[in-house]
Amino acid sequence: HKLEVLADSYDGYRFGTVKDLAIAPNGDLFVSSPHSGTIYRIRPDIGYVGILNDDLVRVEGLAMSPNGKQLVAAEPDASRVVVYDIPEDLILVDSWTLVDFSPSGVEPKGVAFDEKGRLFLALGNLNEVRVFDLELGLELARYDVGGEAENISYWSGSLYIGGGNQMRRLRLRD
Repeated sequence: HKLEVLADSYDGYRFGTVKDLAIAPNGDLFVSSPHSGTIYRIRPDIGYVGILNDDLVRVEGLAMSPNGKQLVAAEPDASRVVVYDIPEDLILVDSWTLVDFSPSGVEPKGVAFDEKGRLFLALGNLNEVRVFDLELGLELARYDVGGEAENISYWSGSLYIGGGNQMRRLRLRD
């Protein structure tokens, strides 16, 4: 076993906190620093560390689309979900808001994709998960998950939802 540090700073300044992580199919890493609202792009193969954005309030969840073309960030303090279109090269990216819940106080927390590219969004304080099609920008479904929905992962036809004092599984039908 060999443990190596892939990045610990940007432009000579050490990371304050690194929280969420998403990995692109090409191996690029995207990590969030929740206190600064910054998402960093790390290219371990070439030793690159750059800022993807610096315009979020606090990132609570990250997910990379299966095709590696879009990164989704949940931002509970601003009650919105932001999508970043990720180019192959290291140029600036375009971003757009998929859903803005303000001023309702809804807090998007966790995000996950299935293999078909559907986005699952955990809405902690609503006890539900919503499903979106990014290409169409449409909400496809809502699921009551019977408790807080803060963290979410997809695996083999099921959603795994953590929140409060429970871990739950929701088996999906196509």
